[in-house]
Amino acid sequence: MNAAKVVARLNPHAQRYERGIGGFGALTENDILLALALITSDGARLLGRVLYAGHTQYRRELWLTMALEAHIAAGRDNWQAPGEETGRVCDLALKEFMQPRRCGHCKGQEAVPDPANPRLKIICPKCEGQGSRAWGDSTRARVVKMGRKYWEKYWSERYGHTILPILDKYHDIFWHSMAKRLK
Repeated sequence: MNAAKVVARLNPHAQRYERGIGGFGALTENDILLALALITSDGARLLGRVLYAGHTQYRRELWLTMALEAHIAAGRDNWQAPGEETGRVCDLALKEFMQPRRCGHCKGQEAVPDPANPRLKIICPKCEGQGSRAWGDSTRARVVKMGRKYWEKYWSERYGHTILPILDKYHDIFWHSMAKRLK
């Protein structure tokens, strides 16, 4: 069962309000909410609600949870950075994670026609079949209102090795927990 599709049923725009016989094993909204509530990681639970259920009212809480974890990493690694910058970088990571840039070569389709045989599709060589590409350093620096050289000197490595893995961890915990509970 795809956890993203199940949690997306909580989105008020996608929710079905008719009631009928669900049958054996049918999941209700309460079952889905219970499975979400049992996720022990606040960040994972909030990421699932914001990313898949469309509950944007929890985005600030997700940002706060992520920023707290980033500040802990900053103290552990002795970063010499103001808290305001760390918060802006966490906001950038959330934007990038939730709205990845669509690949310009395949237009998000993940495949392109084979040059030898246009009827066949091959995996897009630019995005490697992902449909999206990571933002570049210049885009990231512009979004967080920093100079590109400053971004590259202080934040580029931190972003890739510390900030983005926080979201990846939340995402992995969400998928693992929901898969375990929605068998």
